[in-house]
This record gives sequence, structure tokens and C-alpha cells, in this order.
Amino acid sequence: RWGFVRQGLSHSGNGGPGAVWLLSLALPGVAFLRQRGGVMIGVAVFSLGTALAIGRLTRDRRLGFLGFDAAVGIVLTASLAFGFLARSIYQEHAGATPVEAQSLLFGDVRSVDAPRALLTLAIAGAVLAGLWLCAKETLSYAFDPELAEVGGVRAGAVHYGLLAAIAAVVVAGSPLVGVVLVTALLVLPGATGALAGGTLLRLYVICFASGLGAVALAVGVLATHTLILSFGESWHN
Repeated sequence: RWGFVRQGLSHSGNGGPGAVWLLSLALPGVAFLRQRGGVMIGVAVFSLGTALAIGRLTRDRRLGFLGFDAAVGIVLTASLAFGFLARSIYQEHAGATPVEAQSLLFGDVRSVDAPRALLTLAIAGAVLAGLWLCAKETLSYAFDPELAEVGGVRAGAVHYGLLAAIAAVVVAGSPLVGVVLVTALLVLPGATGALAGGTLLRLYVICFASGLGAVALAVGVLATHTLILSFGESWHN
């Protein structure tokens, strides 16, 4: 039921680079802000901040009229628009395309170096470990958050923890497929596992053990490579 939440967090990853690009204009002496590492830190901080903002909006009882969809829609459009606006401002003042502008928006597997690959593996391990250690709490929260809270589960911690985990996956997956398409890697494996599973354990096995996300990514890369070979290098350029 969090498909739109994942989409909102993935699209909000466009706002992080925008903040870094604007900071690089305001602080031209800080070279780190014009490097890939600085941009990725901006993506991480902005995605986490977006996750916390969505969590705050959806758990604030004073805003009971504001459901998940409305909260995600507000944050999604605001952060996405901010990212595009920041890119236009940077291009106007610097006269060049900002670093990581294309690769983060649409993804580029060729830009993934050894440090990024290790970071992706570390994030995957941390997410899996967190789900394993908090399996009972997460399961209770997924079925009925209010009943889980009455039963002693710290629903707020689970709520924010799941949002933070999605934000971490967005940071890891954005360089591969971009903030626009990383939603597919977040939603499709779970949806496929739910259709083919039947039990929660079987769903986990299908989603994680079979590596549906990795298989989908590999198929996409092979399809792109085949198209490039078929239509020639000029089409790719």
C-alpha cells in the first residue's frame, strides 16, 4: 500500500542535487559541492528529510484530513519542481550543465564505480538486517498500525524506519536507473512477490532471494545494449 510513497520519495531525490547546485553557486570556493560525492550527499540528506516530512504529515493527528496520498503528492511536486528550478538557475549562472544532472535523473550504469557499488551493497545489507531484526514489529504495523500500537509496538519508530529505508534505497538506486525509474525497482518486486507468494515468508523469498530487482535491472541493461548495437552509435548519441 506504500507504492505512491515510494514514488514520492524517489522523485524527491531530484531536489537534493538542486540544493547542492545552488550551494555551489553561493559558495564557489567549496570545490566539494561541484563533485559527485557532494551531490550524492545532497541526495541522501534531502531524501531522508523528505521521508521525515512525509512521516510527520501522515502521523500528525491535527492534520487528519491529510492522507498518505495528499502528503506524498505535496512533497513530491514541491521537491521535483525545486530540483528543476535549481538546475535552470545553475545553468543560467554557470553556463554549463550541473554535475550528475543527467545520470541522477535518468540513471547511468557506467557511472557506478567501486565505492558506489560497495555503498549499494552496504545499504542493501543494512535494509535486510533491519527488516529481519524488526520482522514482528513491521508485520504487525503493516496489517494494522493502530492495533499494533495498542499491543505495545512502537508504531512511530516502525513508520519512520520504513520511510528511512525507502530513502536509503532511493539513494543507492538513483545512479543506476535514475530517480524517475527507481520507483519500478521499489514497487514491482513487492507486487510480483505478493501475486506469486501466498504467505509472507514466500513473499520475502521471492522478493529477496530471487533478486527480482537485480534481474529487472540486468534485463534493462541488456535490452539497451542490444538496441545500441542494432541502431548504431549515432542513435545512442
